[in-house]
Amino acid sequence: MGAAMRDRRQGQHDGKPPCSEAELEPLLAGAWARGLYDALEMTGQAAVLLDHDGRALAVTTAARGFVGPRFAIAGGRPVLGSVDDSRRLAAAILDAIAGRETRLTVGSSLEPLVINVRP
Repeated sequence: MGAAMRDRRQGQHDGKPPCSEAELEPLLAGAWARGLYDALEMTGQAAVLLDHDGRALAVTTAARGFVGPRFAIAGGRPVLGSVDDSRRLAAAILDAIAGRETRLTVGSSLEPLVINVRP
């Protein structure tokens, strides 16, 4: 009985070896992203979670309210209403992937859309 319990804790109860670090890494990343999404959703934050290539993984309910002519997800990537603004956003996403935070303000001064792009 003691040996069987020890095997279960080590993940070998089914005869399979425990996960390698390489196998575990994407599972942990997914769990982290789901936890972050849940926290953003519960606090009512407008956010789009992106993967390491800048593709949208999830859009919070609050962020869906911004979808329209000024902001959309096209081809799996966030885009803005003008080509220039979309280029600025793409550059900000690349900066975030490299570890740098950027703040963009787009649209008119009467109704600006402020976007924080964070690593």
